[in-house]
Amino acid sequence: MKKTLIAAAFVMILASCSNENTAVLTQENQKTEAVNNFKKALISFNKPDNQTTEAEKQAKGYPEMSERKLDILYPAAKGLIKSTGVKEEEMQRATNGDKKATLKWALEILNDHNNLELSSN
Repeated sequence: MKKTLIAAAFVMILASCSNENTAVLTQENQKTEAVNNFKKALISFNKPDNQTTEAEKQAKGYPEMSERKLDILYPAAKGLIKSTGVKEEEMQRATNGDKKATLKWALEILNDHNNLELSSN
């Protein structure tokens, strides 16, 4: 009876450790995917068809980024921030729904990610 209980406890401990590793790997995979999506959005942002238009250059506030250009990056920026474990409510509270603040936060995450990659190589 004792051997069975000890064996069952051992199996539960192994399963628990395995689940923790899986959760960490899943979050890392999500973050890597989100980083790649954000990088793709940055590349798309610089494509010729997404360049600043003459109307945007004439608009008040130029050279601030236009709403059209912010909308190219915003979904990927939100995805990157969420991939770090931040909830939607926390993000809204921290940025007050400001797309520029969200973008800045995502760029900081990307910078940190790139620095980690460089230091591990």
